[in-house]
Amino acid sequence: MSGLAGGDDAARAWNFAALEIDRARRAAAVAIRHEELAAVGGTATRHLHQRMAAIHRQMEQRHLVTARLYGSLRTKLQGRHDSRRTDDTGPALMSATAELAGSNGAVLALIGSDHCEVLVVASDTTARHVYDLEFQFGEGPCLDAVRTRSTVTALGQDLTVRWQFYGPAAARLNVRAVAAAPMKLGARCVGALTLIDPSPGARSGAVAELLGSALAHSVIDGQAGGPHGPLLRAGDHRPAVRQAAGIVSVRDGCSVVDALALIRARAFADGRTVDQVARDILSGLVGA
Repeated sequence: MSGLAGGDDAARAWNFAALEIDRARRAAAVAIRHEELAAVGGTATRHLHQRMAAIHRQMEQRHLVTARLYGSLRTKLQGRHDSRRTDDTGPALMSATAELAGSNGAVLALIGSDHCEVLVVASDTTARHVYDLEFQFGEGPCLDAVRTRSTVTALGQDLTVRWQFYGPAAARLNVRAVAAAPMKLGARCVGALTLIDPSPGARSGAVAELLGSALAHSVIDGQAGGPHGPLLRAGDHRPAVRQAAGIVSVRDGCSVVDALALIRARAFADGRTVDQVARDILSGLVGA
């Protein structure tokens, strides 16, 4: 994504789509070769070739999905009224992700090793508000997906049964279903992709898994510019909250995770947002 900046964003998105299609073709060619070897090889090598074929078929699928994402992103960027804008590249990609999943919204959240949010990029304001409920209450599909390293889905009343605070609040925003998949890079889980009100066909979580994998490998892992590209720069890093958590951590002699929990508790007790409490802490108006 590092190249997606300036007036040629759409053209470069199309170039990335073409590159992903080429990668898909190459992965398919390798898969076919292993499938052929598995069919004629002995027992000792058959399982190896079958495994290699399966891996490359997964890579092929991931590259094709990524190509569709960039193709959709190109269309959205072409429709921008101001070609000089770069701050909507991230939301545009999330909007394309939501459309491919047939969902009302999509949110990509990167979570650090301390289980604190690093940044979030949402397809639209409503999706962002739904995600903010997780940050407010410290519970929800994204956080569960990261903690368990497995896909999380909830539909209807399951929302309120599974999450005591997030569920009812999400329901009040007319959310009826969610699907969140962990975004994995090797042994690491770097965050999660959450689909808001996915279509019936995407509620199993398989679609979120595929799209999450595509985003993790193409956007975050460096194939399209690495973690310093416009997508991540456009995300909300919540600097005020992180600074406030650091202040509370030093003042109270606790971990940053516990400090963030204290800030969340204060926000909940006061009926305010975490960001509002954080700003007050930074200005010296309140403690957590």
